[in-house]
Amino acid sequence: MANDTDTDVDTGSLYTKHDGDHVSLEPVTGEAYVSDSISPTVAELTKDKNHECEGSKGKGASLTLLDLPVDVTYTNDLIALALTHSALYELAVPNIYSRFDIVWPDSSAPAQSSKSVDALSYGLATLCLPSRFAEATKRSRGAGFGQSKVSHRLANNKYAKYIRKFSIGDGPSEWTSEYLINKESGKMLGTLVAIAVSKMVNLESFVWDMPTGVLSDVFMALSSLEDDRGQSKLEKVWVRWHDSSSTTPSSSSASSPTTTFPPPPPPIFPPLPGGSMSNSTGTHIPTNPDDAIPQLKSYAQSCVEYPTFSILPPLKSLTVLDIDDLSYLDEMSVLIERSSSRLRELQVGISKRASNLHDFTQPWDGANLQQVDHEAKWPGESRIPTTRLGGVLGVLVGRVYDIRRKPSPKSHEDSVLGENVDLLNDSKALKSVVKADKPPQPCGTISDDSPDPCLGRKRLDGKLKLEKLALERVTLSIVVCSRAIDWSNMTNLTILSCRHHETLWKALKRQFRPTPPAHGSPQGTPMRYHLSLKHISTDLVSPDLLSFMKETIAPNTMETIFLQDRQRTPKPSVTLEQVFKCTVKRHRNSLKKLLIDSSEKKSSSTLISRAPGRWKHWAIKDEFLSYITSGRMTSLRELGMVIDYKDWHTFLQQLPQLANLRSLYIPDMIDRRSVVALPAAKELALQIVDVISLRKEIRLAYVGLWDKCFEITEVEHSDSANNRFQDDDDHTVSVDDGDHVYLGNSEGDDDTEDEENDDGDDSLMDGDEDFTETSDNESDADSFAEATTNKPSPRLRLREILYYDDKVELFRARHGKL
Repeated sequence: MANDTDTDVDTGSLYTKHDGDHVSLEPVTGEAYVSDSISPTVAELTKDKNHECEGSKGKGASLTLLDLPVDVTYTNDLIALALTHSALYELAVPNIYSRFDIVWPDSSAPAQSSKSVDALSYGLATLCLPSRFAEATKRSRGAGFGQSKVSHRLANNKYAKYIRKFSIGDGPSEWTSEYLINKESGKMLGTLVAIAVSKMVNLESFVWDMPTGVLSDVFMALSSLEDDRGQSKLEKVWVRWHDSSSTTPSSSSASSPTTTFPPPPPPIFPPLPGGSMSNSTGTHIPTNPDDAIPQLKSYAQSCVEYPTFSILPPLKSLTVLDIDDLSYLDEMSVLIERSSSRLRELQVGISKRASNLHDFTQPWDGANLQQVDHEAKWPGESRIPTTRLGGVLGVLVGRVYDIRRKPSPKSHEDSVLGENVDLLNDSKALKSVVKADKPPQPCGTISDDSPDPCLGRKRLDGKLKLEKLALERVTLSIVVCSRAIDWSNMTNLTILSCRHHETLWKALKRQFRPTPPAHGSPQGTPMRYHLSLKHISTDLVSPDLLSFMKETIAPNTMETIFLQDRQRTPKPSVTLEQVFKCTVKRHRNSLKKLLIDSSEKKSSSTLISRAPGRWKHWAIKDEFLSYITSGRMTSLRELGMVIDYKDWHTFLQQLPQLANLRSLYIPDMIDRRSVVALPAAKELALQIVDVISLRKEIRLAYVGLWDKCFEITEVEHSDSANNRFQDDDDHTVSVDDGDHVYLGNSEGDDDTEDEENDDGDDSLMDGDEDFTETSDNESDADSFAEATTNKPSPRLRLREILYYDDKVELFRARHGKL
């Protein structure tokens, strides 16, 4: 195959980390960062694939384009393929630029000041530079050394149109704080992202997880994306907001990048007005005619960006985390209304600081309260107070569902909710609220008795047909949860640090009681369950939750159960035996991912010990450990639990019973902190490698032991011989430069991984098998095939890595946050 001399791949300053099949950036040093686990080069792949086309090719025949391997998915291979020929370049570039991820290294990685290249900005420049600029730059650089031929691909810089996923990850605060939107570097970053995004006509997913703020220009760029048919392909938006108080006009924009903000103060809730009491909507406060109407403010007076979510096209997935300003909720309500028929995933998180200080985070109920101001054209024009009807959830569904409406007496759902009015308080207190004389209400106030000429609009009675709902630090309004969400479609539910969580489980249990078989049904007819939940994750475990899971979810239907009891109590409110009875044993055949942990949540880098030894209450031992490792849970792929060190060897002996397990996480171990010195995490991981080396059917790939994480991979003898470190037990250990290892494409329960592992197991041969001599009449292809079949078995390699939060859901859930 002839090489094209005009081939020139212009990746600009694209510094790559390889995560399977996409490009990511190193935003600190700007150096190329390539994992040593990538596949061989294209040339080697071609050489290894020669035997596949033996039937159609004679001896010595050259390969054609159609004979090239089709399993080239790694970025290095794609780049090498693009350098081979101009035709291959056109095929490879769309795959190279399909994902553009900015990945920060771990805080433990040393910063190399000698090469302080801002790869984050330089990588974006590849997408922002116009084609004529690149062409002129190429010509000017070659002017002093003779005219050089300009690549036609360089002159047509259209890389941005291939990007389908754009992601900016989070990193250490001392590095990311330099990109706050009130700083020059932050403004520059936001402008570059806006320019680049405006060219991504095929963009499907936009993720900004770095808490630095997002300029409104970026949202306007997202709203302008249209393909040739005038339609937007954008489906997912994920934004983690910053501390808006640090970007107010009064804050200094010249603060040091290493400035750290003080931790949020403890919860301080102002005293409630006299006569206040709780109900299923929120905290009921009496009407005060002296309440001042908020004054209109200009855009310059706003401390947050505008516009944001209100101008985005309809989405399927919306995630907004660390919200600390009511304006964001008002903007989100507009987008949720626009996406009401399409939205399937909604994740909302309130910042820790806002949940303690701001009253908009609490659900309220009162005759003069509203959810949103339907007349306001932007949040600054809102004429209603910050105490909102239904709180955060009431605002989000404010343009889809009206809390104040006449319930239909024939509606079964509303009659069930009528039974739930005593969920937050006793029935007598709530009856006193209903019987109390209602003060006169101004026109425009939404209430049960307000006539529709007064409202001037149709009452809203919509429901969000969500499949995934995740809430963090959101105080729940039970009326909104029960009435404004269609729970029949819900499959994934995450509740983290949400007040009134017990009441939610009670309401759902009453609302979705299973229907017993009809009278006269054949014997053995099962009960009819009305919920389709398959994934539940929470850090607040209560008897109401276990009762809900036991009585409203069909047996052997749950696939993911993450239970982390992190309440500030001396011990969990439920026992480990109750957890096993209501969850693990009930769904043993269907469970794929399981996490049981009663450890306290870490605050910053230290653990504030309020209840010493609390994590020991849910330690898996004795009969519980025997049950997990008995072979009954055949679907289990990810497992997280605390165990006793005395049961460690028992666990190793039973590990073959968990042959399908991919990821193991042990956050702590009883007796590990005792006076007796226990083996280090690496030594325990090596013991697991020993078991796997003897039992090849075990597919365990990732092992997390408290603060350490390891990957177990296979390595050929030729590769292990060249390794720099090798222990006495022939366990190949790889120590990477820079402490950061980015893994390849290895999803926990991916079908591709299963096929790869199966192929690997089939390739293992007994070392005692005799080699047969090759006669002179045999073809070279036959000799090559037989030599490949009889090659030595690969060894196992253990290497320390960062926790693989992006791909292993168990590792991501261990943080107990969104």
